Amino acid sequence: MTTEQLLYAIGGVGEDLVADASVRPRKRRAWPRRLASAAVFALVLTGALRIAQRLDYFSFGCSAWPGTIIGDAYYYNVSHSGLWQWTEKHGNEKLFGKLWTDGWLVTEDAYYYSHGLTLYRQDRHTGKKTKLFRLSRADATHFGYEIAENGSLILTVYHKTGEYKYQLRVDALTGELLETLTGRISYADRFTLLWTERYPEVDTRDLELVDIGGDEYTHFYDLRENGVSILPKGTCVSKYARSIGAYTAYALYPADAEERKTRSRTDSSDLLLLRPDGNDAVISAPPSGFQDAAGDWLYYVHQEDGVNGVLYSVGVYNMVTGEARELTPSEPWQFYSLETDGNVMYTCVPWGKAHTRWRLEYDAKGGPVALTLLDADICVPK
Repeated sequence: MTTEQLLYAIGGVGEDLVADASVRPRKRRAWPRRLASAAVFALVLTGALRIAQRLDYFSFGCSAWPGTIIGDAYYYNVSHSGLWQWTEKHGNEKLFGKLWTDGWLVTEDAYYYSHGLTLYRQDRHTGKKTKLFRLSRADATHFGYEIAENGSLILTVYHKTGEYKYQLRVDALTGELLETLTGRISYADRFTLLWTERYPEVDTRDLELVDIGGDEYTHFYDLRENGVSILPKGTCVSKYARSIGAYTAYALYPADAEERKTRSRTDSSDLLLLRPDGNDAVISAPPSGFQDAAGDWLYYVHQEDGVNGVLYSVGVYNMVTGEARELTPSEPWQFYSLETDGNVMYTCVPWGKAHTRWRLEYDAKGGPVALTLLDADICVPK
């Protein structure tokens, strides 16, 4: 029986309905809807991956690294979160989210932070935010920045696809471009120095690195102040300076090229420590290197194998007397990185996320001798 015969058999059905029933409906295709759903899913996934990237879930930045002490506050980065401030009075406070900042710098007066190719300033006292400077995508892919001794900002600009870098000086309050410090330096150029490499800043001292030659991989330099060499006789330095607290240090190498060939390019235990007052010193560095300084004391981390595993300790070195000693912690602890102002110390390890707070203890002569644990992890709400 056909559809028409069946409907007539039932009776009472209009002819127009019979005609409609005889028409077979078209089957709708599902692929347009599926395609639209896939496009929406791709957009959501792209956005989620972008957010995860902004929150550094695809980087090795998940571990704790030392922050910055300014006054009674400690500023530090929390992985996947952003910049936090800790004070004894108020505890933890989140200042900037990782989603909106790529990096940060804290000074006595302001927070500086970047997002993409734009640099911002926020006054620490008034909270006023200022867009300081924006780089063109034609000239940059990313950049770094630092505070110069005269209070200006030095931007180191990089272009990954163009494979070059250069430096600018901008006003730290207004963002006005003050000076182009270098031209474009190719990534392949090993020997042209950035402005900050050629003219190391130590307070108001007039310092300059002067190229004395080298091999196809590394050049070495004479360090001069007001045009006169200040290096120990028969020595030279590489272009790489180390910051140790408020001091700047250079590893010393033989000035004689033939003698340098017998040594590794990184093999040097003697450091020239440059001080703001010009009272420089040649010191012997521990294998792990110095990490911070307070007064005449330089701080480092010492690790050695023990019967029950690795033994960790914090050591200090007096740059005036040459005295070295290890500090006694109130509790056994793992040390790797540290930050101190001479009163308190914050330590952390790259295999953990905790920032540990200690108080420095001194002997009758004013030398640090011990560490008293104050807070095992300031990141944990109390």
